[in-house]
Amino acid sequence: MINRLANRVAFVFVSYGESTKENADIYAYALEAIIAVTTSLLICIIVSLFFGFIIEGIVFMLGFVILRRVTGGYHAKSHKICISTFAIVIIIAMFILTLLSEQEISKYISLLMSCIALIGIFSITIINKSTNVMYTFSLKKISKIGVFLITGLWFLCVSSTVILSTQIGFALSLSMFAVFGSLIAHIISTLARKEVKINE
Repeated sequence: MINRLANRVAFVFVSYGESTKENADIYAYALEAIIAVTTSLLICIIVSLFFGFIIEGIVFMLGFVILRRVTGGYHAKSHKICISTFAIVIIIAMFILTLLSEQEISKYISLLMSCIALIGIFSITIINKSTNVMYTFSLKKISKIGVFLITGLWFLCVSSTVILSTQIGFALSLSMFAVFGSLIAHIISTLARKEVKINE
C-alpha cells in the first residue's frame, strides 16, 4: 500500500515535469520512507494519547529510533509489517507503563530492564565484533559515538528513574529493552533463514 502510494506520487512528479523518469525510483523510495516514518509517529502519538502517556510515548519512540539507528536489529520484509510490529511494541510499552506507573516496584523494574538491555545490547553488538559473529548476523558495527549514545541513554534512564522518579526513565528503559528484543529477533530470524537454506 505504501509502495503503491509512493509510486503514484512519484509518477505525478514525472508527469508534471517536476522530475525525470530516471529519478522516479529515488522519489518513490524517499516518499516511502517519509510515509512510513509519519505513520509510525502518528501511531505513537495516538496510542500514547489513548493510554495517557504522551510525553512518555514520544520519549519511548525517540529512544527506540536512536538506539535502532545505532545498533540495527530486526527488519521486516515490508513497511506494513514494520509499522504493525512497531504499533504492537508501542501498545505493549504503554500498557506496561499503565500497569506499573503508580507502583513503587516500577522503579526497580525500570532499572533491571535498562541494565539487562544495556548488557545485552553491548554483548550482542560490541563483544561479538572481535569474533566476527556479528557479521554472520549482519549487525551494524557500533562507532564510538554509538557507544556514547547508548551509554548516555542508559544514564539518562537510570538518573530520571532514581533521582526524579519519573515515568520518563521507565519509558526509556522500555525502549532499550525493545531494541534488545529487536536484536534477538534479528539473530533468531537469521538463524531460521540459514536453517531453511541448509535443509533445502
